[in-house]
Amino acid sequence: MTQIILTSVDISPWTVPGDWNDANNSIECIGAGGGSGGGSDETAGQDGGGGGGGGGGGEYRRVTNQTASGTVAFQVGVRGSAGGSNGGDATDGTNTFWDSTAVVNAIGGGGGQGNPANATGGNAGSGGTGGTGAGGNFDGGAGAAGGNGGGNRNGGGGGGGGGGAGGTTGVGVVGTAGSVGTDPDGGAGGAGGAGGPTDGGTSGGGGGGGGDKANGTAGTAGGNGTIFDATTGAGGGGGGGGGGGSEAQGGAGSTGGNYGAGAGAGGGGGGKGGTGIAGSVAEHGVIVINYTPVAGARRVMIIT
Repeated sequence: MTQIILTSVDISPWTVPGDWNDANNSIECIGAGGGSGGGSDETAGQDGGGGGGGGGGGEYRRVTNQTASGTVAFQVGVRGSAGGSNGGDATDGTNTFWDSTAVVNAIGGGGGQGNPANATGGNAGSGGTGGTGAGGNFDGGAGAAGGNGGGNRNGGGGGGGGGGAGGTTGVGVVGTAGSVGTDPDGGAGGAGGAGGPTDGGTSGGGGGGGGDKANGTAGTAGGNGTIFDATTGAGGGGGGGGGGGSEAQGGAGSTGGNYGAGAGAGGGGGGKGGTGIAGSVAEHGVIVINYTPVAGARRVMIIT
């Protein structure tokens, strides 16, 4: 069996090998993950800011036994960008397809949101769903909402965890919501969702909320999937950052694992002068091609 992995650095079109086998091949795609929202600054009334919403994981899709020759167009999904500090919204991950969107097309995860200078936590990004490819179909896990900030100069809300990418045999796991800020501590960040089975990446841990006048701690990155090789599969979602304690800054969210995982969101700033922190970028999509070479076929390499 020959395996070819196409990532975001590869340029379309793909040249079909001379030993391609129309009767024994598979093309598997994972959409890119959504970025995460930024944590909010304190409100005008000096309540703690809400945590940002986590990004959603990309969808998994598969087709088999495709007839191909010459060159084939493809697109590897580009990860969603991070939302800015003080409640900025993130962008969605883009779709991953091979040949055309009608053949196999894995939908990217949605970007998480924020609420500028607001105590309400940001909304989560949706998991990728609704693509094409009849040979396998598992949705990405949704991100999770940010925790609300505490009232009356209390701590900021924790950032929501990112969703895991859809796997080869199951859906990606939904992220965990950020916790609510209290008096005077920030809320803990939510954990990311694990990548879908089989051999999906582990979930990223949420950061701890800061104590009185202490910054929230950062979330940890999601793990890489390993179904195709040591670093390629359905990635686990990133953990959200903890909310800042009273007068302090929220902790940073973290990126997800390879491939297609959603990002964990930034924590909200504590009341009485605390500031939220920007969200995080997500992970790109991937295409994995497997085929059994035609017996006796010649592979020609042209070197210029």
